[in-house]
Amino acid sequence: MKKKESLIERRARETFGRSIQELLEEIRIRIACSYLSATDRTVTQISSDVGFGSISSFQRSFSKYMNQTPSEYRRFHQCK
Repeated sequence: MKKKESLIERRARETFGRSIQELLEEIRIRIACSYLSATDRTVTQISSDVGFGSISSFQRSFSKYMNQTPSEYRRFHQCK
């Protein structure tokens, strides 16, 4: 099984320039963006909904991809 995982990982890097884990993290952040702009759920609820184990890891990842905190993103993008 290790070889298959290694091959899949290699193909992901060749195709997308990122690991599978990085791709999944970006997808989770994009889903969180949708929740932040369209719902009143708390940042903590959203972080759990999209699969982060802690609010701090969610905030760190979100800031890495979006260059702002989840709360800043919500203030700027939330539907009125």
